[in-house]
Amino acid sequence: FLPKNDAETVVVDLRMPVGTPLPVTEALVREIEAAALAQPETRSVSAIVGEAADIETAIADAPATHVGQLFIELVPVEERDRVSTAVTASIREAIPSLDTAESIRFTEVSGGPGGRDITVEVRGEDRAAALLAVERVKAILAEYEGVRDISDDDYESQREIQVALRPGAAAMGLTVADVARQVRGVLFGLEAHTFSERREDIDVRVRLEEESRRRIETIESMWIVTPDGRRAPIGEGAELIDGTSFATLRRVDRERTITVSADCAFGTNPEQVNEAITPRLQALQREFPGLRIETAGRAEDVREAFSSLPMAIGAAMILIYVILAWLFSSYVEPLAVMVAIPFAVIGVVWGHLAMGYQLDFLSVIGIVALSGVVVNNSLVFVDFANRARDAGRPLKEALVAAGRQRLRPIVLTSLTTFLGLTPLMAEQSFQARFLIPMAISIAFGLLSSTVLTLVVLPAFLVVLDDIKAAAHFLWFGRT
Repeated sequence: FLPKNDAETVVVDLRMPVGTPLPVTEALVREIEAAALAQPETRSVSAIVGEAADIETAIADAPATHVGQLFIELVPVEERDRVSTAVTASIREAIPSLDTAESIRFTEVSGGPGGRDITVEVRGEDRAAALLAVERVKAILAEYEGVRDISDDDYESQREIQVALRPGAAAMGLTVADVARQVRGVLFGLEAHTFSERREDIDVRVRLEEESRRRIETIESMWIVTPDGRRAPIGEGAELIDGTSFATLRRVDRERTITVSADCAFGTNPEQVNEAITPRLQALQREFPGLRIETAGRAEDVREAFSSLPMAIGAAMILIYVILAWLFSSYVEPLAVMVAIPFAVIGVVWGHLAMGYQLDFLSVIGIVALSGVVVNNSLVFVDFANRARDAGRPLKEALVAAGRQRLRPIVLTSLTTFLGLTPLMAEQSFQARFLIPMAISIAFGLLSSTVLTLVVLPAFLVVLDDIKAAAHFLWFGRT
């Protein structure tokens, strides 16, 4: 329902297991780069090893040896035959060693809603239950054909040396704060003095030289000072542990959140997958009452669009009816004029089929705009027929006269509008693809409503007249 348009930029986010040496990560990045450059649609490739950033928020992750990011620039849309999704699939197939990566994600930078095709959020403070629910969600997604690159954002990407006190540290009078302050002073430094120079305060920080700060042995062999002034090796009072930690903690509505996301292969509809997994996620929610498990991302955008779209369509219909009722001084004839709107939907469907486009959200927006345009032809027809009836002509003669004399203006008005939208529908540039579905809705909807209005509207007016005559007979007992 939400369009996933062709893209000219593809971002590849690579994440290897924590602790992977930088040369190993770089080797896989070069494989991906070579596979991308082998595609005829690729214009250029830029790669970064050891760093990565979120393309939506522009927030960089902590530097690490196991991450990499590539930016693949494709030739313009109008100069290639394959869409970006097909090019991405070819790059993926050309890389034999993707299994060694912990996760790899291809993101196409295009217009419309951002984010991955499928997003499920697991919220709650019970981390053990959340991790179990995340694995269950991944298993559910893996059952659907065409769903790939299933991953979550609960990864420990920051390596660190953790300092834990030994049982004998209390006898030495050491606390966690004492040890942390001294280790921080060795690595980050201590402000020993502040002096003024040219009306500016300059801090003097004392710390070890850079070469020593880069070696873990420096911490392992350092000495610390106890509260009573004695010096002792750090190993007597504290234990150094090599571990990992989170670079970021993600929360949604102040709740700890783990996001499970996935992409869909070319030809797989994300909305259908989201609709299929929703009841299964609801069942999973009942198994974990302390958690909130719900779809987000594209599925949330669809929900928001559907929640506001009926109100917009209803408001448009009411306003059109009020204006027509005021114009005709009748509560029935506006309904006859508005019959052209469902006739236009027929043309919208056939137009998308003929042009090879999917019916998406922008197409529906075009239908809303079309509702105010297609009534013009019916309005001209009904107004002329009413004038002929006011002049004393019978209904059928008035309708025939209206069709004969208003045929050329109605056809020419619709035809000029269709031809005016034709260049936009025929445009193949990347920027125009967002507006083409809306133009198809207006152009082909107007054509079908014009043809059906000239044929069906007169018959509908005759039916309404017969209904009014029957109602008059039933109420007054005479014709």
